[in-house]
Amino acid sequence: MTLRNYQKLLVGTLAIVFVTWMTSPAYATPTEHITNGDFETGSLADWTIVTTFSGDWVINDGTLDPQGPGISIAPISDNFDAISIQDATSSAMLSKPFTVPTGIISANVSWNDRIRNFADIFEDPTQEVRVEIRNSNGTEVLATIWSTDAGDPLNQEGPNSRSFDITSTLHGLEGQEVRLCFSQETGIFFLNYSVDNVSLTTETALVAGKLLPLDSSALFLAGINSMMVWMIPIVAGLAGAGAYMVKFRFEKD
Repeated sequence: MTLRNYQKLLVGTLAIVFVTWMTSPAYATPTEHITNGDFETGSLADWTIVTTFSGDWVINDGTLDPQGPGISIAPISDNFDAISIQDATSSAMLSKPFTVPTGIISANVSWNDRIRNFADIFEDPTQEVRVEIRNSNGTEVLATIWSTDAGDPLNQEGPNSRSFDITSTLHGLEGQEVRLCFSQETGIFFLNYSVDNVSLTTETALVAGKLLPLDSSALFLAGINSMMVWMIPIVAGLAGAGAYMVKFRFEKD
């Protein structure tokens, strides 16, 4: 191979690497948007409660004896969970605000729960539980993630693990502040709903060509991992040294 052809090959290879880097997105590690989602602060700190009449959300440490036929029950996990209570027809909403990031490539919400419905039916909208995305002040339902339905088992003490992909839901809400809401309606008879280990994570694409910290386990740059990124200048250096040696040989000859 002549020196000129060798140099063309080197320049072409480095150009392909550079263009691929500049046109391929880098992916960020998942961001958790829920604080105190396990309620292990022993309080409902960082959460907002909106109720009507006698409805409420309170912390349960295993000693809580709710009004009505329900009895005390251990938290879903660890030392605390949150539970809805009432002593008459009412509603209660537990919510957490968060800002939807831009460039979402994935979003997931999950939680554990326990349902004890002492009525003989689930009925929309008078006797049910819903998990929703609402607007920033909680007055408008933007999407229903999950809800109980007529015919569901009345008692679901589980604890139950629920997880949902909400990527498409959040795509149309990027840049907006919204709320993750746990809503409970009691219009027939007592209904206790317990929640724990609430998590809402998003993963976003960064600006093309932007390098992430190389110690990040989620670093992907055009399919190049952190070790390969570090190797690019090394390979370029070796290639440059090879070009110099070829040139030296040609000049010597």
